[in-house]
Amino acid sequence: MDGEIQELQEKISGIQLEIKAVYGDKDRAGREFQHLRQELEQINMDINEKIHEKETADKKLAESKCRLKEKELQVEDTERKNQEQTSNVERGAQLFRKHLGLDIQRTNHSTLVFTFTQISRSEPDKEYILELTLDGDNYRLVCSVPPLHNLKQLEDKLNATNDFSGCIAYIRKLFQKIEA
Repeated sequence: MDGEIQELQEKISGIQLEIKAVYGDKDRAGREFQHLRQELEQINMDINEKIHEKETADKKLAESKCRLKEKELQVEDTERKNQEQTSNVERGAQLFRKHLGLDIQRTNHSTLVFTFTQISRSEPDKEYILELTLDGDNYRLVCSVPPLHNLKQLEDKLNATNDFSGCIAYIRKLFQKIEA
């Protein structure tokens, strides 16, 4: 009987150790569970932050694409207007050439050469030339063929009034007076 009691006491001690081990495992498992739950919550917060960043980036990208499309449309519109203006200028230059006998060309040394024709009734194709350049903000009348003796006064008046078209018309009249 003493052997049985001792055997039972040993069993009780073994069961108590197993209970303590189970409680220890349960506490450890609880702590690990809590730690894993915290990690999961952090991962979910990180995921939500990344989703928000992606949505913000997507929104900015869409806005940038929209602005780019607007800029492209503006560029196309500007190019179309420039082509229209160039066509108008070219048509105007053709009209000047045909009806007024005025041709304008740029030289290699940054001057403009105005060639007038249809000044002389007896020689409508005879050319009268004026060369002009910009010197800073001022016009400079370089030379004329045939020579106009008051070129310096014309230059001063042009710079004082800035009436470029009026000056060109007046020079045409001076060439006409030479032919008269």
